[in-house]
Formats: sequence, structure tokens, C-alpha cells
Amino acid sequence: MIYKMSQTKTNYKEWSKWYDIIYNLIPTNDLDFYKSFMTPKTKQILEMGIGTGRVSLSCLQNKVNWIGVDDSQDMLNVCESNIKTKQPLKGIITLIKDDMKKLDIREKNNTMNNKLHDLVIYPSYSLMNAGTENNQTKALCIGSKHLKKDGLLIFDLHNPNLYKPAEKYSSVVKKILNKQSYEIFSKSEVDYKKRIHKNYLKLKVNDLSVELFSIENFLYIEDVIRITDEIGLEIIDIFGDYHKSQYDENSNEIIFICKKRKFY
Repeated sequence: MIYKMSQTKTNYKEWSKWYDIIYNLIPTNDLDFYKSFMTPKTKQILEMGIGTGRVSLSCLQNKVNWIGVDDSQDMLNVCESNIKTKQPLKGIITLIKDDMKKLDIREKNNTMNNKLHDLVIYPSYSLMNAGTENNQTKALCIGSKHLKKDGLLIFDLHNPNLYKPAEKYSSVVKKILNKQSYEIFSKSEVDYKKRIHKNYLKLKVNDLSVELFSIENFLYIEDVIRITDEIGLEIIDIFGDYHKSQYDENSNEIIFICKKRKFY
């Protein structure tokens, strides 16, 4: 499968087939990070971009109600299958097919009040997949609308300062997984004016070769500071990795921990 440079959308149908394998080959080490923000008082969690359930199924704790949102039915189908293999679950996972920019979960069907959560997360760079800055702002507004006044909202971004455009594929990782030989190659394009990062992955599984494409709209840290201020979120911490190292310009990630701003 060949992707033209004009490709404008991530093919989630194709990604859903290989998503879990790729994360096993290139782990992000973010699961303990998210677990660290779950206290005994954390009972309601909203995950924007649940994908195949990688985070929820690893972090779900007793008596937690976890709502997972995704607008890709293919991803949700894999997630449902993964949930079945993990039964019985410690808590409850509810899957919703919807756009994170338009989500409206009510406390009850006949009420105007949104269902509020102790923790709202956008893991695996899902906010970057929401589209333009305007769309990412809408997605954060929706998350804030479903956040309790003392809750936390967390999202991660790639650090665009470290993007390295590459026209040719280079090897990223080579591993044996479940007695199968896997190798991942990648190349990328960056449009700094439109703030778009296009990533091309080639996955070789024994004699099979699969090509995957993803597109992300990136933000700089000053953009996020401005956006969160505009929508009433207060940034209480910024980390540069999932070990909670403080962010600097050489950090791989930019991870924001936010809460609703108090108005007096």
C-alpha cells in the first residue's frame, strides 16, 4: 500500500490491526504515569481516544467507572475484543463511539447537567489527532466540561522541537515477539507553517510488509498555555516524560496536568 504525500487522514482501520503489536514493540512506558494520578477517591474516568483499550485495561482499578471515547469503530471493535479477553474486570468500562470535539455525556437522559469525572485523559497523543488548533481547543473544552471542579485533565504531545524530517525509511526497532520476527521502519514529513507532522511506518512481519500512515497537528508549549488560559484551565505541571521529569526544550514529550481555574 503506497501513500501519497497528499494523504490527509490517518487510516485507523489499518492501524487497528497492528496498534497493540506496535505498542509492544515500541512501549511508551506511560501506564504507571496514569496510574499515579488514580487515588482511592478516583471513581469516574473519561478517556478521550481509548483506541484498543491499551491504557484502560492496564490501569482500571476496583469500583472505577471508565468511559472510553473513540470515533473509530475499527478501534472500538478491537477494544471490545480485548475487554472480553480480560474478563472479569476490576471496574466498569463503557465504550462510546463519538467525536471528542462534540461529546456530550449527560448525568441522566433528561437533564442538562453533564456527567463529571475525577480524571479526564487524552493519552497516546490523541489530542494531536483531533485536527487543527481550533479543533484541539474544542476537544479540550469538551474535556473541561466533563471534569469535576477538583478533577485533573491530562494530555500529552510530541515535542515538535525534536521533529526530524526524513525522506527515506530508517530502522526503528527489531524484535522477536511471540516467536515472530518484527521490524519497524519510519520516515516523516513536517510542515512547520501548517503545523502538521506526517509519519510513515513500515512494519515487516517475517515475509509480510505493511505500510501505515498517521497525521498529527502539533502545538508548541506557548500555544497550549494560551489555549488553556482562554478556556479556563490552569496548568499545574508540565512534564517532559512519563517519569515526571520537568520539561525542557530537549524533552521527548510535553505532558500537561491541568485543573479547572477557580473564579472568585
